[in-house]
Amino acid sequence: MKKILSAFSIVMLFFLVSCDPDDLPGGENIDFTLGKPEIAGTGCQDTTIRISDDGKSVEIDTESLTVKAGSTYKSLARINCLAAVPISIPSNYQVAVLPATFKGKHLLQKGASLKVSSETFLAGQKGQQAETQIQGKEKGTFKLGTDEFNNASVSKCGEESILRLNLRIFLKSKNKEAASAGKITGLAEGEKSIFKLKFIKC
Repeated sequence: MKKILSAFSIVMLFFLVSCDPDDLPGGENIDFTLGKPEIAGTGCQDTTIRISDDGKSVEIDTESLTVKAGSTYKSLARINCLAAVPISIPSNYQVAVLPATFKGKHLLQKGASLKVSSETFLAGQKGQQAETQIQGKEKGTFKLGTDEFNNASVSKCGEESILRLNLRIFLKSKNKEAASAGKITGLAEGEKSIFKLKFIKC
């Protein structure tokens, strides 16, 4: 009987972590609060990251998240964007956090390489990482993100914490004839926030 109950508990925990807030049993709507973002990095401006009008999402303006290298530009281009957003949740819930899925585009010349990475975590914890690399002469689009909650940061019950995002773009090209470029253009279709939040009942 103990083994059966243990297995049932694991299944229920998996169910809660996998659901969106509005899909939790009983149709409960989690009353969490997001604070004012703190922003840093060479790829961020004061208005790059903001809280949505409903106070439940962290939006991003990707206009400045572009790198160019080669030709008349330097052979190495590197920018980053760091965000810290306070979050407060009810005492009977925990929150797990993952990065959003970012989309982008690239135009690479012969010999160029592009690396885009993100790390999302709760302050003081190890983060969940996502990375994509593209090499050689190529033009197209990319996606960066993960849905794997296995290594996600998880808060304590009712803990006030800080959501953190480190977003990096690195482009290398020694091609003297033509420039290469890479850009994050926004979030994947259907996603509104730079953080994916999953709530777990304590």
